[in-house]
Amino acid sequence: MSDRQFVLLVIILGLLFMLGPISLDAFVPAARDIADAFDSEIHTIEISIAVYTLGTAIGQLIYGPLSDRFGRRPVILVSLGLYFVTVLGGVFAPNMAVLIGLRFIQGVTTHAGRIIAPAIARDLFEREQAGRLLSYVMFVGGLGPIFAPVFGGFLTETFGWQAGFILMAAVCAVASLAIFFLLQETLKPEDRQTLNINRLGNSASLILRNRTYLGYMICSVFCIGGLYAFLTAVPGILQVSMGVTPTWFGLLIGMIMLANIAGPVIGARLISRFGIDTTIIVGGLTMLVGGGTMIIASSINQPLAVTIPTAIYITGFALVFAPSTAAALNPFPQMAGTASSLMGFTQQFFGATMAALISFTTDGTQLPLALVLVGTAVGICVIYGAVIRPTQKTSR
Repeated sequence: MSDRQFVLLVIILGLLFMLGPISLDAFVPAARDIADAFDSEIHTIEISIAVYTLGTAIGQLIYGPLSDRFGRRPVILVSLGLYFVTVLGGVFAPNMAVLIGLRFIQGVTTHAGRIIAPAIARDLFEREQAGRLLSYVMFVGGLGPIFAPVFGGFLTETFGWQAGFILMAAVCAVASLAIFFLLQETLKPEDRQTLNINRLGNSASLILRNRTYLGYMICSVFCIGGLYAFLTAVPGILQVSMGVTPTWFGLLIGMIMLANIAGPVIGARLISRFGIDTTIIVGGLTMLVGGGTMIIASSINQPLAVTIPTAIYITGFALVFAPSTAAALNPFPQMAGTASSLMGFTQQFFGATMAALISFTTDGTQLPLALVLVGTAVGICVIYGAVIRPTQKTSR
């Protein structure tokens, strides 16, 4: 693959990665306005985030096996079409119940690209190269979490909460056009799998018995749990408790997500020099520093007491997530889609669980969030020491 083709692939897959974060980050700045529009509490919006995340978990069980059977490209295009229709439906939602239902369906459709993108990387590259590709993809995808809350907050304050949904639809349209015209099918015909329930069950059983897969997958799961806990808690902390406006809220979230740009760049260099495993433990320790800093600053009722520790945590998140995803899929070249779906389901289900936990335990301060961030970081470090490092020593 030429350098030009590699860059084009990074941009296209980055657009797919961008869609999921935008679906949350353009929504979150409008949380208080949506609650006011439908005469609801902010707690209801927090529950809607958990419901959306549950939808993404369910959807991700579908796309891997479908892409292993029909190919990566057609499955992505169909899911993007359904997403587009659902997002436009959200603009005209008559009440909160309908909006939550549409957000659930949107969740089912939104992460097809995120699940299939790692499978595309595995179709084309081996372990270290796939990790390097996904790190650059996360760099491009990380632009979404930076600009979406900024534009989402500005559009909400200027045009109303529906404007965020229009932004989601526009990004979906651009991604659909890029894939339709520029992305070639990467799954070879001889590698396609039949949609047989028994075979899928056997494949899932084989994948889940693989110690290497489980170790790396669990690291990625902890990453997503921390991320969704943050996205669920932050509207109540910054907008309700600290009185931050939608525009300033968007700017603060955008500043935090700058770390999601820096992390993949650092990660790609670390992988090239030290390998995936060292990069993962460096990321886990960085996440631990971020969460610990938030605990120390939990009594300070200022936005920077939330944004600075979270930026440190997100930097570590970016160092762990892409490498662990690539390494988990490496043992399964012919079942990458199914392996990716299982991993995506577990990630999003755990994310939904953390979102629900935060929504029921929030007290207006950052302490509950800080405890979750520290817990997920400790989990990554424990899995590295107990599973990943011994497995790699055995493989040598």
